[in-house]
Amino acid sequence: MNKNYYDEVLDTLKELYEKKEYLKAQSIIEEELSMPYIPLDFEKELNNIAKDIKASVKSKDIILDDEMLEEYLGGDDYRQILAVNYLDSMNLRNYLPLINKYLIGNGNRECKCLLISSLIDQEINEEITVNKDGLEISFIPKYAEPIEMTDGYNSALNFIKEVFENENPAFFNMCKELLIKECFYNLPLAYDEEEGIILGKSVIVYLYECLDDQNGLRSFKERYISDDEMMRLYRFDVDC
Repeated sequence: MNKNYYDEVLDTLKELYEKKEYLKAQSIIEEELSMPYIPLDFEKELNNIAKDIKASVKSKDIILDDEMLEEYLGGDDYRQILAVNYLDSMNLRNYLPLINKYLIGNGNRECKCLLISSLIDQEINEEITVNKDGLEISFIPKYAEPIEMTDGYNSALNFIKEVFENENPAFFNMCKELLIKECFYNLPLAYDEEEGIILGKSVIVYLYECLDDQNGLRSFKERYISDDEMMRLYRFDVDC
């Protein structure tokens, strides 16, 4: 039996992992996870391999001293991903000057969000400033909530779940993935409960547009979106 695309990707990732080519493997994983739809089993395998890579980094299969970390954080996307994953396994309090320097600079957007998420998880109790598209945002990670605990994420997810979880589970899963990505890219900011309703509706509209499902889009707008809400829908900087 010929292997399908997903099997071939997993074989490539496993081969790269065995060769300890974590940069290349991590890059492929991030690219695949950025897709608007992936099979659940495939997503699970990707996340398992990503965890293995993090575990390998944590077990010091890769060792980055301060000088190398600064070099990698200032390097291409692959090196930034590796450096940020390495930092995630460390006590970030010991690297705050380096982290501040990186976040205020022009690093990879996704890597910055990953690092911000790590700072929040470790409840760092010092003010951090991040440059996001030219806008400087200061926050204290200890007082920022993980995505899954924010009011906006949960109100958006509950709306999407109510409309699609039973009626169209596959579409629900696609919407959930887009919602997570948007909340992730919005870090360290978070949507409030009221914004979350508009966010959930925006995710649905955006996905219908990506799929070019005009009938589904028209039906959803007629049933769930008022004229006022149409003017407030968010546009997302994520790939269809």
